[in-house]
Amino acid sequence: MRGRQSGAFFQRQLMQWLDFTEADTTLPHNNQTGEHMKPGLYLFGVPSGGSVCVLRVGWLRKVKDGDFDEYECLNQVAPRRNGDYTTALTDAALKGPPKNWNILDPFPTPCPTLRIHIFHPLPCDEKAWSKHCPKPKDWEE
Repeated sequence: MRGRQSGAFFQRQLMQWLDFTEADTTLPHNNQTGEHMKPGLYLFGVPSGGSVCVLRVGWLRKVKDGDFDEYECLNQVAPRRNGDYTTALTDAALKGPPKNWNILDPFPTPCPTLRIHIFHPLPCDEKAWSKHCPKPKDWEE
């Protein structure tokens, strides 16, 4: 019986199979220059294990001088939908939270997150969410 192979071994094999070279790091598929998500207020999902996704609302921006994948979320809230699965998330993003949703106070410090953990970000209307998720004092566009 063969011994267990390390993850690095399989990664090397995969890279060889894909014919990956150092020159490939300049190709667009690397996503190092992705500027498609502008800083702002978003409603988004965060993976929470298995097929569960937790809804969040907060002010997302890239971390200054950070890796291309590093973001932070300021004044983040996690709305409790209280069984409401009929309200479209696009409606909530544009019109604010429905009255039956329970919104706790925003988290007081920036929350680190990675780009790959931000599922389906929907830009929110600032006025509709201002009571629950105010714009941070030091926010720069």
